[in-house]
Amino acid sequence: MTSEALRDVGPLPRTPDDRAWGWIGLPRATEEHHRTARASAVVVLTRPVGDDLAYLLVRRSTRLRHHAGEFAFPGGGIDPGETPVDAAIRECGEETGVLVDRSLVIGTLPPLYLWASGNVVTPVLARLGPDGHVPSFAHDDEIHSAHWVSRRHLLDPENRTTVSYRGRHAGRAFRFEGTYIWGFTARVLDWILAEVDPDSPDPPHVPELGEAAIGDGPTSGVAISGRATRPTP
Repeated sequence: MTSEALRDVGPLPRTPDDRAWGWIGLPRATEEHHRTARASAVVVLTRPVGDDLAYLLVRRSTRLRHHAGEFAFPGGGIDPGETPVDAAIRECGEETGVLVDRSLVIGTLPPLYLWASGNVVTPVLARLGPDGHVPSFAHDDEIHSAHWVSRRHLLDPENRTTVSYRGRHAGRAFRFEGTYIWGFTARVLDWILAEVDPDSPDPPHVPELGEAAIGDGPTSGVAISGRATRPTP
Protein backbone atom coordinates (compact mmCIF):
# COMPACT_ATOMS: atom_id res chain seq x y z
CA MET A 1 0.00 0.00 0.00
CA THR A 2 1.41 3.40 -0.97
CA SER A 3 0.97 6.90 0.37
CA GLU A 4 -0.94 7.70 -2.83
CA ALA A 5 -3.58 5.14 -1.80
CA LEU A 6 -4.15 6.15 1.84
CA ARG A 7 -3.86 9.72 3.11
CA ASP A 8 -4.43 11.52 6.39
CA VAL A 9 -7.04 14.22 5.74
CA GLY A 10 -8.03 15.38 9.24
CA PRO A 11 -11.52 15.52 10.75
CA LEU A 12 -14.95 15.57 9.22
CA PRO A 13 -17.90 16.88 11.25
CA ARG A 14 -20.10 14.30 12.91
CA THR A 15 -23.53 13.79 11.42
CA PRO A 16 -26.64 13.07 13.51
CA ASP A 17 -26.53 9.36 12.65
CA ASP A 18 -22.81 8.87 13.36
CA ARG A 19 -23.62 6.87 16.47
CA ALA A 20 -26.19 4.66 14.79
CA TRP A 21 -24.97 1.09 14.28
CA GLY A 22 -24.41 0.69 10.54
CA TRP A 23 -23.11 3.27 8.06
CA ILE A 24 -23.00 4.06 4.37
CA GLY A 25 -20.52 1.56 2.97
CA LEU A 26 -20.91 -0.60 6.10
CA PRO A 27 -24.67 -1.03 6.42
CA ARG A 28 -26.49 -3.50 8.59
CA ALA A 29 -26.72 -6.78 6.75
CA THR A 30 -30.04 -7.54 5.09
CA GLU A 31 -31.58 -10.94 4.34
CA GLU A 32 -30.24 -10.61 0.80
CA HIS A 33 -26.73 -9.97 2.11
CA HIS A 34 -26.96 -13.05 4.31
CA ARG A 35 -28.00 -15.15 1.30
CA THR A 36 -25.31 -13.93 -1.07
CA ALA A 37 -22.28 -12.90 1.02
CA ARG A 38 -19.70 -14.86 2.97
CA ALA A 39 -20.51 -15.14 6.67
CA SER A 40 -17.68 -14.00 8.93
CA ALA A 41 -17.14 -13.00 12.55
CA VAL A 42 -14.57 -11.01 14.50
CA VAL A 43 -13.94 -10.78 18.21
CA VAL A 44 -13.74 -7.36 19.85
CA LEU A 45 -11.75 -8.48 22.88
CA THR A 46 -10.75 -6.27 25.82
CA ARG A 47 -8.74 -6.78 28.98
CA PRO A 48 -8.07 -4.44 31.93
CA VAL A 49 -4.66 -2.79 32.03
CA GLY A 50 -4.25 -0.85 35.27
CA ASP A 51 -7.05 1.74 35.32
CA ASP A 52 -7.55 1.40 31.56
CA LEU A 53 -8.73 -1.14 29.01
CA ALA A 54 -6.93 -2.50 25.96
CA TYR A 55 -8.30 -3.95 22.73
CA LEU A 56 -6.74 -6.91 20.93
CA LEU A 57 -5.82 -6.30 17.28
CA VAL A 58 -3.82 -8.23 14.75
CA ARG A 59 -1.73 -6.88 11.93
CA ARG A 60 -2.20 -8.78 8.71
CA SER A 61 0.77 -10.18 6.84
CA THR A 62 2.35 -7.98 4.19
CA ARG A 63 2.36 -10.98 1.84
CA LEU A 64 -1.42 -11.05 1.46
CA ARG A 65 -3.09 -9.90 -1.75
CA HIS A 66 -5.86 -8.04 0.07
CA HIS A 67 -5.60 -5.73 3.11
CA ALA A 68 -1.88 -6.45 3.47
CA GLY A 69 -0.30 -4.91 6.56
CA GLU A 70 -3.60 -3.59 7.93
CA PHE A 71 -4.78 -3.78 11.54
CA ALA A 72 -7.91 -5.80 12.20
CA PHE A 73 -9.84 -7.63 14.88
CA PRO A 74 -9.05 -11.35 15.09
CA GLY A 75 -11.58 -13.22 13.02
CA GLY A 76 -12.50 -14.90 9.77
CA GLY A 77 -15.04 -17.03 7.97
CA ILE A 78 -17.77 -18.96 9.76
CA ASP A 79 -17.45 -22.67 9.03
CA PRO A 80 -20.51 -24.88 8.44
CA GLY A 81 -22.23 -25.65 11.72
CA GLU A 82 -20.57 -22.77 13.57
CA THR A 83 -22.19 -19.77 15.18
CA PRO A 84 -20.53 -16.32 14.95
CA VAL A 85 -19.36 -16.78 18.55
CA ASP A 86 -17.84 -20.18 17.72
CA ALA A 87 -16.02 -18.77 14.70
CA ALA A 88 -14.74 -15.66 16.47
CA ILE A 89 -13.37 -17.70 19.39
CA ARG A 90 -11.75 -20.25 17.06
CA GLU A 91 -10.16 -17.63 14.82
CA CYS A 92 -8.84 -15.67 17.80
CA GLY A 93 -7.11 -18.78 19.12
CA GLU A 94 -5.68 -19.68 15.71
CA GLU A 95 -4.41 -16.17 14.98
CA THR A 96 -3.15 -15.01 18.38
CA GLY A 97 -3.06 -17.96 20.77
CA VAL A 98 -5.62 -16.22 23.00
CA LEU A 99 -8.24 -18.78 24.06
CA VAL A 100 -11.52 -17.08 24.90
CA ASP A 101 -13.96 -19.06 27.02
CA ARG A 102 -17.61 -18.68 26.04
CA SER A 103 -18.33 -17.44 29.56
CA LEU A 104 -16.27 -14.34 28.71
CA VAL A 105 -18.45 -13.42 25.73
CA ILE A 106 -20.66 -10.38 26.38
CA GLY A 107 -22.77 -10.71 23.26
CA THR A 108 -22.87 -9.88 19.55
CA LEU A 109 -23.60 -6.72 17.62
CA PRO A 110 -25.79 -6.78 14.48
CA PRO A 111 -23.90 -8.05 11.40
CA LEU A 112 -22.55 -5.47 8.97
CA TYR A 113 -22.20 -5.89 5.20
CA LEU A 114 -18.75 -5.15 3.74
CA TRP A 115 -19.44 -4.66 0.05
CA ALA A 116 -15.75 -4.33 -0.85
CA SER A 117 -14.98 -7.87 0.30
CA GLY A 118 -18.45 -9.42 -0.02
CA ASN A 119 -18.59 -10.37 3.67
CA VAL A 120 -21.28 -10.18 6.31
CA VAL A 121 -19.35 -9.66 9.54
CA THR A 122 -20.71 -10.18 13.05
CA PRO A 123 -18.70 -8.48 15.83
CA VAL A 124 -18.54 -10.64 18.96
CA LEU A 125 -17.84 -8.72 22.20
CA ALA A 126 -15.74 -10.42 24.87
CA ARG A 127 -13.46 -9.50 27.75
CA LEU A 128 -10.59 -11.18 29.55
CA GLY A 129 -9.73 -10.84 33.21
CA PRO A 130 -6.62 -8.97 34.35
CA ASP A 131 -4.61 -12.19 34.14
CA GLY A 132 -5.79 -13.10 30.65
CA HIS A 133 -3.23 -14.41 28.19
CA VAL A 134 -1.32 -11.68 26.37
CA PRO A 135 -0.02 -12.69 22.92
CA SER A 136 3.60 -11.88 22.16
CA PHE A 137 3.48 -13.03 18.54
CA ALA A 138 1.04 -14.13 15.88
CA HIS A 139 0.14 -17.81 15.53
CA ASP A 140 -1.16 -17.73 11.95
CA ASP A 141 0.66 -17.40 8.61
CA GLU A 142 -1.78 -14.69 7.52
CA ILE A 143 -1.02 -12.60 10.60
CA HIS A 144 2.18 -10.60 11.06
CA SER A 145 1.74 -9.66 14.73
CA ALA A 146 -0.73 -9.25 17.59
CA HIS A 147 -1.15 -6.03 19.60
CA TRP A 148 -3.04 -4.61 22.58
CA VAL A 149 -4.02 -0.98 22.00
CA SER A 150 -5.23 0.96 25.03
CA ARG A 151 -8.48 2.87 25.20
CA ARG A 152 -6.47 5.86 26.43
CA HIS A 153 -4.40 5.76 23.23
CA LEU A 154 -7.53 5.61 21.08
CA LEU A 155 -9.14 8.55 22.91
CA ASP A 156 -6.04 10.76 22.72
CA PRO A 157 -6.82 13.58 20.22
CA GLU A 158 -3.28 13.29 18.89
CA ASN A 159 -4.08 9.78 17.69
CA ARG A 160 -7.49 10.47 16.11
CA THR A 161 -7.97 11.55 12.51
CA THR A 162 -9.69 10.62 9.26
CA VAL A 163 -8.17 9.13 6.13
CA SER A 164 -8.97 8.93 2.45
CA TYR A 165 -8.32 5.85 0.34
CA ARG A 166 -7.52 6.34 -3.33
CA GLY A 167 -9.02 9.79 -3.26
CA ARG A 168 -12.27 8.84 -1.50
CA HIS A 169 -13.20 9.45 2.13
CA ALA A 170 -12.52 6.25 4.08
CA GLY A 171 -13.70 7.33 7.53
CA ARG A 172 -12.21 7.82 10.94
CA ALA A 173 -8.84 6.40 11.82
CA PHE A 174 -6.43 6.05 14.72
CA ARG A 175 -2.66 6.50 14.52
CA PHE A 176 -0.90 3.41 15.84
CA GLU A 177 2.53 1.84 15.43
CA GLY A 178 3.58 4.35 12.76
CA THR A 179 0.53 3.74 10.56
CA TYR A 180 -3.28 3.75 10.91
CA ILE A 181 -6.10 1.63 12.24
CA TRP A 182 -8.81 2.40 9.68
CA GLY A 183 -11.74 0.99 7.72
CA PHE A 184 -14.15 -1.46 9.37
CA THR A 185 -11.95 -1.86 12.47
CA ALA A 186 -11.73 1.87 13.13
CA ARG A 187 -15.45 2.42 12.61
CA VAL A 188 -16.36 -0.29 15.13
CA LEU A 189 -13.83 1.03 17.67
CA ASP A 190 -15.03 4.61 17.18
CA TRP A 191 -18.66 3.58 17.71
CA ILE A 192 -17.84 1.64 20.87
CA LEU A 193 -15.79 4.51 22.28
CA ALA A 194 -18.62 6.94 21.56
CA GLU A 195 -21.14 4.66 23.26
CA VAL A 196 -18.96 4.41 26.35
CA ASP A 197 -17.95 8.08 26.36
CA PRO A 198 -20.33 10.26 24.29
CA ASP A 199 -18.23 13.34 25.04
CA SER A 200 -15.03 11.90 23.58
CA PRO A 201 -13.28 14.54 21.46
CA ASP A 202 -13.54 14.70 17.69
CA PRO A 203 -10.27 14.34 15.78
CA PRO A 204 -8.23 17.55 15.37
CA HIS A 205 -7.47 19.00 11.95
CA VAL A 206 -4.41 17.47 10.33
CA PRO A 207 -3.18 18.72 6.93
CA GLU A 208 -3.03 16.19 4.13
CA LEU A 209 0.36 14.52 4.13
CA GLY A 210 2.44 14.07 1.03
CA GLU A 211 4.10 10.99 2.48
CA ALA A 212 1.70 9.51 5.00
CA ALA A 213 3.03 6.84 7.33
CA ILE A 214 1.48 3.75 5.81
CA GLY A 215 1.93 0.18 6.93
CA ASP A 216 3.58 -2.45 4.78
CA GLY A 217 1.71 -3.44 2.00
CA PRO A 218 -13.78 0.19 28.54
CA THR A 219 -16.46 -1.93 26.71
CA SER A 220 -18.31 -3.48 29.62
CA GLY A 221 -21.52 -4.87 28.18
CA VAL A 222 -23.39 -2.49 30.49
CA ALA A 223 -22.68 0.51 28.30
CA ILE A 224 -23.87 -1.25 25.17
CA SER A 225 -26.26 -3.80 26.65
CA GLY A 226 -29.19 -2.29 24.81
CA ARG A 227 -27.49 -2.94 21.48
CA ALA A 228 -25.58 -6.16 21.99
CA THR A 229 -27.30 -9.54 21.82
CA ARG A 230 -26.32 -12.00 24.51
CA PRO A 231 -25.31 -15.35 22.98
CA THR A 232 -27.24 -18.50 23.74
CA PRO A 233 -25.29 -20.67 26.23
